[in-house]
Amino acid sequence: MRKMLLIGAVCFVALIVWTGLTFAQATKPAAMKTIKLPNGQDVFDISGEWDVLVENYDAFSHFGTYP
Repeated sequence: MRKMLLIGAVCFVALIVWTGLTFAQATKPAAMKTIKLPNGQDVFDISGEWDVLVENYDAFSHFGTYP
């Protein structure tokens, strides 16, 4: 009886691990945006990551203005 319980537990763990691995490998990475330069070189487009509005607030206004 103890041997059957051990075999059942091992099979259950193997099933859970197998299911997790199949779903983990099924996901596809996000496509990276690239730009083709006039010289033919492909570079990553990171322009959207830097569009930020920076404002001066009270005590920090002495650090300068930002365009």
